[in-house]
Amino acid sequence: MTMQILSLHIGKMLPGTLLPQEIVRLRCLIKFDRFIVAPAMFITIGSGLFMALNAGWFHYTWLQVKIPLVVLLAAIHGVHSGKIKRMLNTSRSEVAFNTVNAVIILLSSLLMIVFLVIMKFL
Repeated sequence: MTMQILSLHIGKMLPGTLLPQEIVRLRCLIKFDRFIVAPAMFITIGSGLFMALNAGWFHYTWLQVKIPLVVLLAAIHGVHSGKIKRMLNTSRSEVAFNTVNAVIILLSSLLMIVFLVIMKFL
């Protein structure tokens, strides 16, 4: 997701249409996302739900708070992937994107998830 945020931020700063080398990099990023990042994300979420189900953790508060945060991060990933694909399809670098909000949401969600995992063991 950090690569997506960086790509969208740089794309926002570029004027006009995308250059050929920028289009090639965006295509590589989309392939990386489609074949590596997205499957890894789904496997991780699926294995986490499987472990929580087998361990009987669904009644714990930390997991009830963590699941919406993970869903939020997955949704943000999907939105950013869509924006990168839209940028590639239109060959324009003008995509509505707020870097500061994306970084704040990403870091705060990750810190909250780490905090919840630590609190689970206390």
